[in-house]
Amino acid sequence: MLNADAVDFGRQRVGTTSAVHTVDVVNPDPARLKIRSVAITGNAAGDFTEADTCAGVTIGAYGQCTVSIRFTPRARGVRRASLIISDNGAGGAWEVLLRGRGLKRLDA
Repeated sequence: MLNADAVDFGRQRVGTTSAVHTVDVVNPDPARLKIRSVAITGNAAGDFTEADTCAGVTIGAYGQCTVSIRFTPRARGVRRASLIISDNGAGGAWEVLLRGRGLKRLDA
C-alpha cells in the first residue's frame, strides 16, 4: 500500500532541483513483503531522481520503507514519469505518477 498514487511537483525552473517529496510503502499484511526493485520510467524519467530504503528489502508485518523523489526539469513544459515499485506480492507492482512543469531558465 502506498501513501500516494501521484506526486505533483508543481512549477520548477529548468535545471534547478525541487524539494524532496516522499512516498511511503506500507506492508498492510502480517506476511513479509519483499521489495524487488524501485525505478523511474517514462518519457521524462531523467527529470526525476529517487533515493529509497526499499529496493531489496523485506518489510515485516505492518512495516514500511520510504522513497524520496526530486524533480529537476531538463526542458520547459509538463514533464511526466512513473515511479514503479515491484514486490513479491499478488499485485506484483505499484505505480506512482510523477508530474512537474519546467519553467524558463533564468540566465545568470
